[in-house]
Amino acid sequence: MNVPLAVAARKWYLRRVYSSPWSHLHAYFAADAARVVQSALGLFWLIDGVVQLLPFASTPDGAGLLDGQPQWLTPSLAWVAGLDGPGLALWHALFALVQVGIGLGLLARPTVKVALAGSVGWAAVLWWLGGSFGLLFTGDASPLTGAPGAAALIVVLALLAWPTDRPGGLLGDRGARAVWAALWIGMAWLWLRVSDGGDVIALVCAGASALVGAAVGIRWHARTFLWTAIGLNLAYWFVGQGFGGLVAGEGIDAGSGPLFIVLAGLLFTLFPLPATESSTVAAGKPALTQAELSRRTVLTSVGVAGALAAIAVVADVAGAFGRGGGAGGPFGGPLLGTHKKDTHGDGGHSNDNNGGGSALSGKDPNSGIQTLTSQAPMPPQFKATLPIPQQLKPTRQTGDTDYYEIVQSAATAEILPGLKTPIWGYNGTFPGPTIVQNPNRNVVVTHHNNLPVPTVVHLHGGAVPHDSDGYPTDFVLPAASYGDFSTMPAMGDMPAMSDPDAVTSRQTRDYSYPEQPRAATLWYHDHRMDFTGASVYRGLAGFHIAHDAEEQALPLPQGARDVPLMIADRAFAADGSFLYPALDPTMRSTPGVDKDSGNGVMGDVILVNGAPWPVFQVDTARYRFRILNASNARTYQLALDDSSGFVQIGTDQGLLAAPQTLDSIAISPAQRFDVVIDFSKHKVGDQITLTNQLGDGSTAVVMRFQVARTATDTSSVPATLSKVEAITPGSSAQARTMKFHRAGTDWEINGRIFDPSYSEADVRGGSTEVWTVTSDFHHPFHVHNCAMQVVSRDGQAPGPYDQGFKDTVFLNKGEKVQIAIRFSDYKGRYVFHCHNLEHEDMGMMANFTIN
Repeated sequence: MNVPLAVAARKWYLRRVYSSPWSHLHAYFAADAARVVQSALGLFWLIDGVVQLLPFASTPDGAGLLDGQPQWLTPSLAWVAGLDGPGLALWHALFALVQVGIGLGLLARPTVKVALAGSVGWAAVLWWLGGSFGLLFTGDASPLTGAPGAAALIVVLALLAWPTDRPGGLLGDRGARAVWAALWIGMAWLWLRVSDGGDVIALVCAGASALVGAAVGIRWHARTFLWTAIGLNLAYWFVGQGFGGLVAGEGIDAGSGPLFIVLAGLLFTLFPLPATESSTVAAGKPALTQAELSRRTVLTSVGVAGALAAIAVVADVAGAFGRGGGAGGPFGGPLLGTHKKDTHGDGGHSNDNNGGGSALSGKDPNSGIQTLTSQAPMPPQFKATLPIPQQLKPTRQTGDTDYYEIVQSAATAEILPGLKTPIWGYNGTFPGPTIVQNPNRNVVVTHHNNLPVPTVVHLHGGAVPHDSDGYPTDFVLPAASYGDFSTMPAMGDMPAMSDPDAVTSRQTRDYSYPEQPRAATLWYHDHRMDFTGASVYRGLAGFHIAHDAEEQALPLPQGARDVPLMIADRAFAADGSFLYPALDPTMRSTPGVDKDSGNGVMGDVILVNGAPWPVFQVDTARYRFRILNASNARTYQLALDDSSGFVQIGTDQGLLAAPQTLDSIAISPAQRFDVVIDFSKHKVGDQITLTNQLGDGSTAVVMRFQVARTATDTSSVPATLSKVEAITPGSSAQARTMKFHRAGTDWEINGRIFDPSYSEADVRGGSTEVWTVTSDFHHPFHVHNCAMQVVSRDGQAPGPYDQGFKDTVFLNKGEKVQIAIRFSDYKGRYVFHCHNLEHEDMGMMANFTIN
């Protein structure tokens, strides 16, 4: 007798249940699946509400309530009503308490239909107001992911659990199969979009999805195809491709894999087998009614789905799939030994570092960011000579101050052989000239703006007064002949704004930089409101190197063996100009980039000090390299192809306490790594390539070192580099949460786009605070006028790339990083922001005030 596999499995299951000591408990739950679902919903609402109340409870003396930091919801009604400070905080607390109340009400088990309808209704209210339910599923309160996903889940649960005798719930068998078929046909369409006509894996997934959808739609007995569908999704997840495009708004997202497994299991329960004489009598029990069998099927399938999800999550945390959730931060250890292909077109390669855990948690920090393709012919690799930026000489000096002059001007450079690239440069060069600040010396730089647009100069990493920090609206205006410029023109959903506190000047401004607290590799770049990405892409960036007596006393490599390396990726138009997807190439009125580049801009040509894949000739000696990632959005995993590794001696804010050896370096935009490479073990003629393990094709290599001469080397790397006093926050230190997430085309911090009139935090000069920063994408987190120290990543200890004092900390997608921040004594208005420059330009920036 040919018995379908599903019926045979059901027979085995019924035998096991009725012979189990848990049969009575199972029978109790099976008697009313609606109440089980209702209890689960109650727990979801209760836990979600409590999670949202935790920051209030953990803040000493209830200070968090008075700070009014919008942690989870971004309710438009609160903004319309002008709520701020305590009022806004109370608004958030009220919503959290309502969720707790709903959870308790559901657990108290009122009428099933009323409870389910109320739960769906409240989810709709939160969604409408810009909040969300979905903390338990996405780890994110974004209105674009959490709320719709949670609302859809609640509706599915309601349809499943609503009292009915129909075998497919309220939808019926055919209706349920139609829903399932539509989901898989929709997924096939998403895969086709992702494939862009050339990705074989995506095309195979598209065909398989379409086949499953069609089979489910036309077959009456579709359970075999449903099991196939769940298995296929697991296969997608295994190769690093998630299903969750319909839930999370993206076609490829491995992090949505566990969530979809749960949803797939729930949809699976829409297909209970009809009650039959043989399927129950075979177990030695009376025949079940259709309703009883349906409810038992619901419970069984939900249990199976839950078990699968639990196994999948545990495996993901362990790194079995090379992608997805997982403990440990993006910079918490080395990369997994996997190779993957992502939407930006740059595969990730493996690297083991010190035998530790996962440095990037299996998540490519460039995923979701499109790589622009150059229209000009690619230049040959390792043919250009590495340029060294010119050191700027003071125009005059006094007893304690060096004075410099820089002209911001348009120029051309031959970056690609035979083509002229228009640039905007400091003194007409890219990179700009290097400013060296010696111990006990102040620096004043007079900038002259000869460009057709406003500019702002920011000393990245510097401890400076607020009027020299480069606040984004403190314009150095161009010549009057270029007309007027809006402070903050309208962009997308962002209205035009003005800043009455902006301090502008016409064509010239003096920037004063006092003696820096520590020797460090700093850099200066344009910081104009809404146009930073385009300005830096055109060339407005340069080094500012600060020394102190402690560093100068060390026997480190110096002089010609102390080399700054500015790494930046660019794409080129056919005429040799920089290819940047600006909405307004003139940079006068409309900020932002086209839709495809909203996640950031990456190019397919790697420049070092302005030259493509250059060669640097070295002696058989140690060299000190000050590596800066000046790319708009690209993160690199740097390694040497001879596996000799690096000795790291410094980071953003100066020397480490002691050197550490690294096989590779994960460096995000704006970060600096100060390293020593020892070429003394090589012979003349050897070539050592600096590679990018997060790159593919043209972006997989960065530059090459060629051993050209033998030489005597008296330098060394001492075991102790600097007396570093750890940033230790006291028990009374102010704690804050900063949430970086996307809303539509805007990138927001705590539910707000940048508003120059609003301060996200008021801090005391010289104080130390603890900020917890969460992220729904890849964000380099930069705070002006401070020193930072990573405390933990997702509750784990900081990784090797987190060591030392930072001014830029990378957060990978879904991470939570706790940071101790020591603010300078300079008073005034400063900013913190994402240093993915396109995110910054689209609103991901906020004020803080030191008072």
